[in-house]
Formats: sequence, structure tokens, C-alpha cells
Amino acid sequence: MRGMSNQRGFTTMELLMASTLFILVLGSVLTMMDSFWGTNKINEQQNQSQTQARQGIDRVATDLRSIDGQSQLIEKATATDIVFKTADPFTTPSGANADGEKRVRYCLANGTLYRQEQTWTTSPAPSIPSTVNCPDTGWSTGLPTTCHVPAQSSDTCTPIVTNIVNPLNPSPSTSCPPAIFCYDSANAASVHQVTVDLQVNTAPSGRAKLAELQTSVTLRNTDQPPVASFFALPTGNLHVDLDASNAYDPEGSPLTYRWCLVTQCTAAQAIGTTSTLDYVASGTGSKTFYLDVWDAGGLMTEASSTVTVS
Repeated sequence: MRGMSNQRGFTTMELLMASTLFILVLGSVLTMMDSFWGTNKINEQQNQSQTQARQGIDRVATDLRSIDGQSQLIEKATATDIVFKTADPFTTPSGANADGEKRVRYCLANGTLYRQEQTWTTSPAPSIPSTVNCPDTGWSTGLPTTCHVPAQSSDTCTPIVTNIVNPLNPSPSTSCPPAIFCYDSANAASVHQVTVDLQVNTAPSGRAKLAELQTSVTLRNTDQPPVASFFALPTGNLHVDLDASNAYDPEGSPLTYRWCLVTQCTAAQAIGTTSTLDYVASGTGSKTFYLDVWDAGGLMTEASSTVTVS
């Protein structure tokens, strides 16, 4: 009679080997999944940082591109604080503010970029509210409405960007980065281009790298100062031909001329007010001539030239 089939099963050694292989395979799978989820979390954090930076850049750039044409566009210009007038495209002008102007402020405090507004119905525009704190009181209702330092639960002040990590050195001449705002001039009244740089890290304690975005906005409707240029040609017999034909205004507006023998002379001291002048000196020798030119917006530039009169 045929014997029963062998049913002795696995040996202890075989079970140990199978368990070890299972543990190794499971560990590899878990390690791969942990790495995948870790990488996914880092990517998610970086995407959040990029989104915040992009939204902040877009908001600031939109306000700057809507800036209102005037002789001084930027009213405050530091590495962390900028104030300017802009046109409000969503509000119907009222009162004496026929152009619908408003004043916008962006400022940085404790890694958060805030936006404040000032609106009015009078003419001329009111003075700039306090900018000592960021945000500060004295600004109009709107976006944001009420801001306190430190923040209170009743505030409706909405931060534009949080988790900003720019290593700041608050100087108007600081390059971007590390500054939030940079300008093409250290003088706020002469700024015609603003660069905005945001470094954002929504998880600074994690492994995600910061996201940095930068944009530059050339201000539209800017009234640039005129270019003062002339030549002085001694022609003999104490005569000097003065010609300012090369002077011009970048916006093409007509110029007002004033020839002087001293820098920035008064109207009473002027020796001529036309673009060309045949000047007769009182004697020979070295003489310096000054040309002051104004554009339609009231901006003035001066040039000078020294010649020998014979």
C-alpha cells in the first residue's frame, strides 16, 4: 500500500529566511514610500512658497503699473517700505478728487508684507499718514481697514505675503536681494523704476528651499526731468553765441529757458529766456554760462559751460 504524502512543512531555518526576506522587502518599500512622501511634502511646501511670492509680486506690480502720473510718483522709498499714489480703477471718483487717486503703502514687519490704502474726496490730496509703524494707524478704510500692532482678533487687516525671509539691510541703496524694494534712484522724487524681490519659505524649519521671485516695473506716465544741453561759442568782439537746440524733454513737452551767469539764477538775474542768445560780455577773459530749463511739469535741469571771451 502506497505511503501517505510527506506533510512535514517548513523547517525553522526556512521560516527564518522567509521572514528575513519579507522584512527586507517591506523595509525597502516603506523606505521608498517615506522618501516619496517626504519629497512630495517638500515640493508642496515649495509650491506654497512660490504661490505666496507670486501673488505678492503680482499685487505690488499691479498697483505700481496703475500709478498716477504726476511730478513725484514715489513718496517714500526704502528697502522695506514704499508709498505712492495710484489710480483706483474700481471706484467712481467723487468730490474734488476727479481722477480717483488713492495712496498705497506696502511695508514689511516680522516677515509679513502689509498693504495699506488712503482715499480722499478733496483737492489737493491730503498728506501722507504716519509710516512709523508697519502697519500704522491713520490710513483709510478699505483694504486693509483696521490694523493694530500687535494684531488684534477684530482686525480686518489682511497681510499680502507671510513667511518672507529676505536677509534685510534697510537701506534705499541696497540691492535686490536682500532688499524687498529697490529703486533706480536714491531720491524718491526721481524714481522711475522699482524692483520687487520676495524670498518666501512657508516651512523654514523643514527641508524645503525658499522660493524667490523678482520683477521690475517701469513707472508709466512718469514726468522725467528735461535734459539741459547747450554750446557756447565765442565769436569775437566780446560776443558769445549761446545755443540750447540740443536741450529736450523726454516726454516731448515744450521747454522754458533761462540763461544765467550764476547757478540757478532768479528771473531778475537772467540774461536771456530764449533757446538761442547772442550775448555781449562786458570784458574779455574766462566766463561761465548756466542754462536752466523747465518742462511743462515744472521739473528743472541745469547745465553749464565755461569759455574764454575775446
